[in-house]
Amino acid sequence: MRAGIAMVPESRKDQGLHLTQSVRDNVTMASISRISRGGVRRPGAESRLAADATARLDVRGADLGGQVWTLSGGNQQKVMFAKWIARKPDLLIVDEPTRGVDVGAKAEIHRLITDLARAGTAVLLISSEVEEVLGLSHRVIVMRQGRVSASFTASQTSPEEVLAAAFADKEVVR
Repeated sequence: MRAGIAMVPESRKDQGLHLTQSVRDNVTMASISRISRGGVRRPGAESRLAADATARLDVRGADLGGQVWTLSGGNQQKVMFAKWIARKPDLLIVDEPTRGVDVGAKAEIHRLITDLARAGTAVLLISSEVEEVLGLSHRVIVMRQGRVSASFTASQTSPEEVLAAAFADKEVVR
């Protein structure tokens, strides 16, 4: 975190959120130094940070004091993004960012990732959805068995080429 790196993990329920804690606590936990003085939380600063982050990501039905588990999967995912976006990272690693969300939330998350990249945040996208990778990336690196098996410019490749590289026995670089 000190190096400006943040990660939205693959499993929001197991790795990314404290489901029984409030939306406010989940959003602000990674930014505790920004909302506290002398080790004591400042409730006003905490609420403002959480309200701004959840509004920016359009987290629907979010009572800042309500528990995260009460939100839909898409809104839980957006809370997890809000936690890290509030830190303003230089690099955001997103692992399977749209797993388990509905089509509407998926589109919103795709828009968010695109907006972050346009604003200068480096985004490392890890996804098993080839169309998602090609639609959001400039460069596609295919890994197999811990090694790079292919490298493509996203705009100059097809889903079939990416899948072939993922399952072929030879290295491909373009």
